[in-house]
Amino acid sequence: MVLPAILISSDIISLLTHNSTKGVLHSIFENACNIKVDGRLITIINFNVANYPSAIKLGVENKYNLKDLGFKIGMKASLNRESISFEGIPVIVDLKKAEIWDVSPVKIKSSVSEEVIKNNLEKIREVTLIHGNLDGLASILDRENASNLVEFVAPFIEKLALGLKRQNHNYIKELAEKIIGFGPGLTPAADDFLLGMMASIYYIGSLYDDSFDKVKPLIHSMISDISGRTTLISEVMLKNGANGLFHEPLRELMLALLRGEEVENKCISLLEMGGTSGSDCVAGIVYGGLLMIDMRGQRRYKNVSKVFSKEKHLL
Repeated sequence: MVLPAILISSDIISLLTHNSTKGVLHSIFENACNIKVDGRLITIINFNVANYPSAIKLGVENKYNLKDLGFKIGMKASLNRESISFEGIPVIVDLKKAEIWDVSPVKIKSSVSEEVIKNNLEKIREVTLIHGNLDGLASILDRENASNLVEFVAPFIEKLALGLKRQNHNYIKELAEKIIGFGPGLTPAADDFLLGMMASIYYIGSLYDDSFDKVKPLIHSMISDISGRTTLISEVMLKNGANGLFHEPLRELMLALLRGEEVENKCISLLEMGGTSGSDCVAGIVYGGLLMIDMRGQRRYKNVSKVFSKEKHLL
């Protein structure tokens, strides 16, 4: 069986050479399977899955349940620029006609005012509280009705925010270690929240600093000791985020936010992703976005104490 691919994420092109690279099947789901290659994960996704870093998307005519194709965890795979084959089953992913999806951070010079950005963040918060799944960490957006889960982890998030504001890399590392891996799931709730924070640090933080390089060290401090603290899938997700590589729904929402465009539909698209994952990620965007505005010395967001804290100060 030949499965033609239509897209390859740009960050894995260097791994797909004319010489074969060996990998092992790490995990298999209905619409995705992960191949572990030198500590990284390359993900094969069905056409109806959003574009991801390190992913290869199958064509629209190949809507298969990937669990039914004979894949087994631990199965050996061979990857090169033209195809991916698997030991013991007659399945080949054909890469020859696949186009490249550029996963690189989109650097923009936004002309919208800070007030527009704050209004968009508030709109995203409202949409999340109406349409989101609040079983994870998203109820941090409404502290008066926050879940017990949020009440437990919020003090660590607030201390992490303080470390970011002070740009204290050791403190950031120490607090991130307490948060990473918290919560159930393949991508625990706290990790999804941190991914959203990373997106805001990159896109809103670099908007004010005009350089991704100036904010990157802050994020890398968050994951400097991540190995073994969470699932491999989540670890790879956060490492990608630390390099400004985000899945398409997250990136599209950030761009709409900074361009002053309509954010509701893009927010809902992100909220619909995987159980609580999308909602937790959106909560991280709002939290991180307000933090970045505060860090740049702008006037305080009047509603932030209502959103995040029972005290009368930001974070």
